[in-house]
Amino acid sequence: MTDSCYHIANDLKLPQSGAIEVCWKDGGYLALILDDAERDAVQAHLDDADWLWIDGSDTEQEGTWKRHTGEKLPKVPFAAPDWEEPNGAKQENCLIICYDLLGDWACADVLRALCKMDKSK
Repeated sequence: MTDSCYHIANDLKLPQSGAIEVCWKDGGYLALILDDAERDAVQAHLDDADWLWIDGSDTEQEGTWKRHTGEKLPKVPFAAPDWEEPNGAKQENCLIICYDLLGDWACADVLRALCKMDKSK
């Protein structure tokens, strides 16, 4: 049994930096997806309108993915059957998830946030 759950911040569409703040204000953090099983479990609950920020960017160095805190990600479970992710080079440096994709996206675009919350909150 897990001690956390996911929450989609429905009220605002923000760039990734704003999404980080929204999750923090809600008592959680921008979701971090570290493996295929977690990615698949989250995607099973999304529909084609859900394009959501998750934690991670390669802004500092292309191909080196880090959390917003600066911690290097051991692996990013990219998934996109026909998109060949990551595919944005220097134009797309922040991570998103949707029903059939975990990939890179332009950090300044405005999307909703996928927050991860402690169940006790």
